Amino acid sequence: MSCFQTKPFIARVIFAGGGTGGHVFPGLALMQEFKKRTKCEFLFIGGIKGMGDGFFKGMAANCKTIDLEGFKGRGVYKKLRSVIKFFMAIIPSARFIREFKPDWVIGLGGYSALPVVSAAFLMRKKTAILEQNLLPGLTNRLLAPFAKKIFVSYTGTLKYLPEGKSFVTGNPVRREIIEKKRSRGKRFTVLVFGGSQGARSINTFMVDSLVFLGDIKNKIRIIHQAGKNDRKRVAEAYKKNGFMAEVYDFIEDMAGAYAKSHMAVCRGGATSIAELAVRGIVPLVIPFPYAADGHQDLNAGFLAEQGAAKVIKESEMSGKVMAGVIREFYSDPALLKEREKKMRSLARPDAASNIISMCYPDLPAEGCEIEK
Repeated sequence: MSCFQTKPFIARVIFAGGGTGGHVFPGLALMQEFKKRTKCEFLFIGGIKGMGDGFFKGMAANCKTIDLEGFKGRGVYKKLRSVIKFFMAIIPSARFIREFKPDWVIGLGGYSALPVVSAAFLMRKKTAILEQNLLPGLTNRLLAPFAKKIFVSYTGTLKYLPEGKSFVTGNPVRREIIEKKRSRGKRFTVLVFGGSQGARSINTFMVDSLVFLGDIKNKIRIIHQAGKNDRKRVAEAYKKNGFMAEVYDFIEDMAGAYAKSHMAVCRGGATSIAELAVRGIVPLVIPFPYAADGHQDLNAGFLAEQGAAKVIKESEMSGKVMAGVIREFYSDPALLKEREKKMRSLARPDAASNIISMCYPDLPAEGCEIEK
């Protein structure tokens, strides 16, 4: 198809969901890919308390909020309240959709996607959902019968979803993470992060590990996302024990952190795993034990089956155990290299491009425009 068309095509897409980086960052990756390939306008709809607005505004997306609450793991009264809020949230969701006139409404996961995608279905708009985890979450299980297309990260997820409209595309990863040039230094660098909000238990295990790593403290470096509430405690521990460490509330330049790192210590979130796979970074995964339906255990279990990661349950973790894993990868470059290769084999850097091509099959290559 020619790149010289008289009438430019403008993709109009609503993204709904968010709440955590695991849902927000795949949406950002899709926006980046859209901008590479065509003119586009975006609207992000998320919960009042959810993470997302700041990131999406950075992509020149308009943002709207709806008032609703989660359902799982709550008492009877709060569950009833969340159901009422869900039905009430359909009304503003429908208004936003009617005003924006989207080509597609894409659910990113998280309970705030539920009323938006539901409203879009009722209004006969084209809808898609992204499922990042091996086991679909409650929101996507409810939306699956009504979505036109479902994009998943794992082949094993297909058995839980309707046939004929579910596709293994991988989990979209932001362009800067894919393209950042590796910049590892001489020091063995360990990246520690417990998700976008940090993880106090992982912080504690890492602090407790320092006493067992003292003999190599001048040969390693730590980059640590500790979360706002725990950053000071963690930073003081590194300083007290004489370790070179960069400690952050939240790492803004995650691409740069990945580029410097030899290994990672993290939770079993699907987006973290997708990003580490693209970078070929071997993780020590400590799944969050209270994740809905144990989905982090399943994600991590898949990595372990592929021989790509070390997985240890939080109940079995300690400072000594963590130090042992770090020392193992530090002292055995051949083992690290072997697992790096296995992590890379799981990467799907073209996930965002594939999803967009399946939603807009007539959209040409980057830089072209087509008639609407």
